[in-house]
Amino acid sequence: MAPDGRILPCTYWPQSRLTLADLSALGERIIEAPEFLAARRIPAACDGCPCRGGCAGRRAVVGGLDAPDPYCPYARKDRIALAWERAAGEDLPKVGSACTTVVSAA
Repeated sequence: MAPDGRILPCTYWPQSRLTLADLSALGERIIEAPEFLAARRIPAACDGCPCRGGCAGRRAVVGGLDAPDPYCPYARKDRIALAWERAAGEDLPKVGSACTTVVSAA
């Protein structure tokens, strides 16, 4: 939710017509509103990409929901090799969030 009461699919989503009244009326069905559907849509250019389109909010802000996330290393053809090790789940309280990427460099 934005400070002005708009309901957003992402903190960075630039515009939404949804309000608290919509959330109250729709409940969990709010995820079928156009804003949420647009946020889940994967651009054709990202079909098969492990990032699945990257950050939809960032794509929306730059005006290109149908384009790859401009910071996606796959779309930019960047290849970064990191030495890493998996952390215990209890050490990663937000790992279930779609907007959270946890990286640990050795």
